[in-house]
Amino acid sequence: MSNNSTALIIGIIFLLGLFAGGGAVYLLSNEDSTSDDIENDSNSGENLDDDEKNEFDDKSDDSDNTNPQTNNTSNLKVLALHGGGESSSSFQNQQGMQDLRNALPEFEFIFAQSPEQGGVWINDVPGGKDSYTEDRDWADSSINYLDNFVENNGPFYAILGYSQGAAMIPIYLANSDSSFDKVLLFNGYMETLHHGLMDTVEENAPFDIPALIFEGEQDVFAYGSAELAGNFSSSLHLVSSSADHHLPYSSDETFDQVVEFLRNSSSDSVVENNNSSNESNETLDDDEPTPLAEQCLGGHSNLAMHIHPWIKLTVRGTEIPIPNNMGIDTSVCPNAMHLLHTHDDTGKLHIETYEPITVNLSLFFAVWNISESDDSTFDPLFHDLENVTITVDGVQQAVGISEIIFEDAISIDVVFDDALPDSDGDGVDDVSDICEGHDDNTDWDNDGVPDGCDDDDDGDGVDDENDQCPGFDDSLDSDGDGLPDDCDAVDGTVYDPSDLGLFWVDKFLCQNGTGVGVDDYNTSGDDNHICSVTITLENDTVTISSNGIPNHDLESGPGCCTSAQSYTWVVPRSPTNDTTGGHNSANCPEANGDYQCAADRGDIAIAINGVPIFGPEDGPGGDAVASNEGVYEEDRQHIWLGLCHGHSGPGGVYHYHADGNCVHWHPNETAGEGWRDYSFPFSTNTGEASDVIGVAFDGYPIYGVYGDDGTGQIVEMKSSYRLKSGQNGYNGIDDYEYVSGLGHLDVCNGHFGPTPDFPQGIYHYHSTIENGIGEMGFPYFLICYHGEVSDGGDGGDGSDPCSGYGETWGPGIGPPPDGCGGGGGGPGQQSTDTTPLEQQFVFDWTNLVVLTILSVIGLRLIRQRS
Repeated sequence: MSNNSTALIIGIIFLLGLFAGGGAVYLLSNEDSTSDDIENDSNSGENLDDDEKNEFDDKSDDSDNTNPQTNNTSNLKVLALHGGGESSSSFQNQQGMQDLRNALPEFEFIFAQSPEQGGVWINDVPGGKDSYTEDRDWADSSINYLDNFVENNGPFYAILGYSQGAAMIPIYLANSDSSFDKVLLFNGYMETLHHGLMDTVEENAPFDIPALIFEGEQDVFAYGSAELAGNFSSSLHLVSSSADHHLPYSSDETFDQVVEFLRNSSSDSVVENNNSSNESNETLDDDEPTPLAEQCLGGHSNLAMHIHPWIKLTVRGTEIPIPNNMGIDTSVCPNAMHLLHTHDDTGKLHIETYEPITVNLSLFFAVWNISESDDSTFDPLFHDLENVTITVDGVQQAVGISEIIFEDAISIDVVFDDALPDSDGDGVDDVSDICEGHDDNTDWDNDGVPDGCDDDDDGDGVDDENDQCPGFDDSLDSDGDGLPDDCDAVDGTVYDPSDLGLFWVDKFLCQNGTGVGVDDYNTSGDDNHICSVTITLENDTVTISSNGIPNHDLESGPGCCTSAQSYTWVVPRSPTNDTTGGHNSANCPEANGDYQCAADRGDIAIAINGVPIFGPEDGPGGDAVASNEGVYEEDRQHIWLGLCHGHSGPGGVYHYHADGNCVHWHPNETAGEGWRDYSFPFSTNTGEASDVIGVAFDGYPIYGVYGDDGTGQIVEMKSSYRLKSGQNGYNGIDDYEYVSGLGHLDVCNGHFGPTPDFPQGIYHYHSTIENGIGEMGFPYFLICYHGEVSDGGDGGDGSDPCSGYGETWGPGIGPPPDGCGGGGGGPGQQSTDTTPLEQQFVFDWTNLVVLTILSVIGLRLIRQRS
């Protein structure tokens, strides 16, 4: 073989070595990294610009560095645990985490991925937030996983946790022999419904590791960090005035303290939690000892007594909730705990003392009055022995509360009942009863006479016997047809279809403080979210402002958790049909450019409770509803829809992908119904046409699933879209085709016809769940706008490629296209200053050696040839 041929072969081998996946530098996608349960980042600056690299080089070479510990911590590893429902890669890309890594190039952050389904470290308690478990082995799967992870990837200098990752760390420390020099807990909490896990933590705490506990004053979850601090012998407690539920950004006033804490190997920056004598904080004056109710615990060490009695309070037939975290971080014991305290609302008490003492029931009420300063009324009630019954383990006691002694595991029931006889059960005792045998609280016309004893219940001047429209004013007959308006199918309040301003003022819910508290079933506490909507009429437009909270209980799903937003949309006051044509048809190809497309993933309309309605696609681009109904498996991102086909994305953005009819539904509590009993469309089938549920961005109304089919019959309205042959919705909009006449509705999913509010007819859309042949009712709300769309609103007009993505993306929203903003602020969100790491450089020194040898051989052959 000639020298030229040999050189050519060597050159080819050299080039193959450069481009092979196993070369000196190869690319590893985030997806591949995640599958190995680890996100490794040495933070050596390979993804930074030259200025940033120089900045880090200067820091590492500066012999005058004011922190002498910095050079000693070079290449130390930090184990990072993501939040519940999150992934290691999304945690890595949080802005706060990016800022922390950039500020600490001398540390290697390694991101572990939870082994549990759904990205949680600790699975929820069976039965939800109203239950608890005593199982001490509940988190064994995550504990064993972390033990193996530490063994294979350690040793670690520090362990860092965010949200549920922070909650996991005390549990892991209590169950593992793994050691760390520092602990950092961000936006954390204690898993108080897991009594078994908490008992193990209390038995092993305090941990003799310097800990940093961080919380944000704007955190919507309002986790209490004092409990976490109590698990460590020394801690630094940081509270940011600006942070929400996320790590502090580099601009945060606490950021430098976080960086210094991790760099500094001394414990100068932390506060000792145990008092030196390991005794309760009694006064130095032996003649005036501190009352038990005002003595505080600095930690869980050196305890002489630790018992868990149970208590239940009932006042006049109503059980009084035992406050969660009662006796923790109070005005008397700031950043500490009273001798008696709670960790949840189950009634389980924790009584801990540094010496054996006798504690009676009066201590509970004394701590209650300190901890619940706005509600101290129950203490005097329960001292009223004439009306109080106390049982201990089911045995009635004949003594007062100061003589009931707390013992471990006993159950104490305290009942106060001073009720007088109430024969008709209306809540008014017989002596005060105005209308015996009837409910005194029912007085429709507010004339002071209960309806059961009132000949004219509704106060319209027509006695009940001759009343045509009971409960309403018979004298109101706007159309003069002899039927009172409130009992007239066409009651005279016929809205003008050319000016919908008054219509939207009348129809939007949650206005003027009428919203009621609702609960997110994906959280452990009672959220008491309250929806709020404001409608403002201008000459040509209607402005809708809302906080995005629904008027019904909800399930946030994997994007947990829902939080209040600040929305402002502007829609036309007088809808006008779009006859211009020539529109971009990318998101509604079947419309052929005749109508403006709605967004595929962002907001396309507003429900009448102020919640945004989103397009049909999920984040990866599939049909979110079809995936939820099991038509195909969404394997690109963990997504599911909760109550009313809604869920939230990172940043707390709650939205609907279908249905929306539950804005008008309420559970029958008398029959034992709850919000989880809601079923679409069956729960909304009353035999009548559905009420309006939203407004599209073109100003036309969206009605529920039932409507007039054009013959006067009220039927379930069906979409005219169907899946293309061989498709299942995995590709979203592209998998569907429009077939005229397949269902009741047109290419935009609407039609012209009568509605309950416009008997003369108006163009309107419908919520659909099926098409004309019983398959998926795509696009579920609308896919294009029959009317002209104004420039206002939060997006969704389909013409702007960035429209509808807002400031966050995640489940059901998806990343914005290249060049669009978005992200930053919540778990899993993407900062506007960063982009997801689609590729990552991984360096293999052995391959570098091979390439070097090949290069030398090639050069020698070339020289020989020359």
